[in-house]
Amino acid sequence: MNTLIIYASLHGCAKKCAFLVTNLLEGNYKLINLKKEYEVDFSKYKNIIIGGSIHTGHINPCIKDFCKKHENELVKKNIGVYLCFMDPVEKGDYYISSSFSQKFVNHIKIKGYFGGEFDFDKMTFFEKLFVQKTTKINQSISKIDPKKIQNFCLKMNALISSN
Repeated sequence: MNTLIIYASLHGCAKKCAFLVTNLLEGNYKLINLKKEYEVDFSKYKNIIIGGSIHTGHINPCIKDFCKKHENELVKKNIGVYLCFMDPVEKGDYYISSSFSQKFVNHIKIKGYFGGEFDFDKMTFFEKLFVQKTTKINQSISKIDPKKIQNFCLKMNALISSN
């Protein structure tokens, strides 16, 4: 069955993770960057993966708006959600519950918290300043966890093969 992977990325972490997911995902898939493409024919997909990054405690607004607009179609599908963030993994469930409606959250089958990145080359001056002040990190760093991506994909593949 076809799988749709939808992501929005500010500095590239969620995009990088979307491509890592495609390398491990079984079956056919379509990848959509919400910053370039917004309309979807949901009838073609049984499984939908939604990915985004958390910045200053909030998910990318493109993801939030898309899920709100299409909630009735999305909750009819098998939903997997992955988030990229630098906070402790324990914050993942909080970020999901604060980013989406309870109806949507209740329909998520698989959650993945992949870690995150600070890419100083892609940040504005004020973003760099904020990161430096709040984290004491002053250079680019990646804490994407390939094992968490692999575990997410194993669960998605089991869900896909059970359709």
